[in-house]
Amino acid sequence: NPYVISGAEVLARLLLLWCLFLPINRYWSIDAALDREARRRAWPALPFFAMRLQLSSLYFFSGLFKLEGAPWRDGTALSSVLQDTLFGAMPAGLYFVAELPALLVAVNYLVIAFQLSFPYLIYSPWRNELTRAVALTGSAAMHLSFLLFLSIGGFPYLCLIMLILLVPDRWIEIALRRRRERLGRMILYYESGCGFCEKVCLLFREFLLAPNVAVLPASSDSTAQSLLIEHNSWVVRAPDGATRLKWRGVAYVLRQSALTAPLGWISDWGGLRVTAARSYDLIGRNRRALGT
Repeated sequence: NPYVISGAEVLARLLLLWCLFLPINRYWSIDAALDREARRRAWPALPFFAMRLQLSSLYFFSGLFKLEGAPWRDGTALSSVLQDTLFGAMPAGLYFVAELPALLVAVNYLVIAFQLSFPYLIYSPWRNELTRAVALTGSAAMHLSFLLFLSIGGFPYLCLIMLILLVPDRWIEIALRRRRERLGRMILYYESGCGFCEKVCLLFREFLLAPNVAVLPASSDSTAQSLLIEHNSWVVRAPDGATRLKWRGVAYVLRQSALTAPLGWISDWGGLRVTAARSYDLIGRNRRALGT
């Protein structure tokens, strides 16, 4: 019954099962922010292998099941699905059925071939980055087409998210390199001995900045220590060397993340800046109690 359960729920349970055995708190978590051990320490390989095998199986066995169905073998499956009044009957799909039926037959067989070859494309020993890019691009295009042509709930959204697990680390590092290099010149100074202050800085670094941002006690830098004592404030040293204090520092940190940048700009504007500054001072006066 699609109103009770769909492929999204089934797939989510399968993926979350393997997550029980994975160090999913290694990045972008409170655990990661407060963890003193090396971030890139060893992890168990078997759960990663199992989850990736699960993802490959999703496509491969979908292709096998299609070969079992007569509509898929004779090329009429996509046309039938797009006209289905429960999952299909979307304007874009009905247009293709009426105007481009031959294209649907070709795509019918292309989908089967792509799903059967997906594991090889992902793990090909020959020019793997190229074949993996083809697999991820094709899969993303397929799931995006589900959003346009079908009404199948959250399944395509979940599938798009899970593809991140198959993106090589090197691609992510290349994409984030310039941002990390820029933020790597940034320093957050907190009051020495203030556990609350240090933890807040670590949380900001984890969720809004980059792992290579330095978080240091102000006592390690004479200029930062003087500013902290004079203004009773943490000190944010930007990559260009400029310093920001109190809420101006908080707003600057918020602006470094796409998720919180609007809040950073709004809270640092006009009258709101005064209210935000008062909130900062209120927290600062009670930081010792908050530290517990």
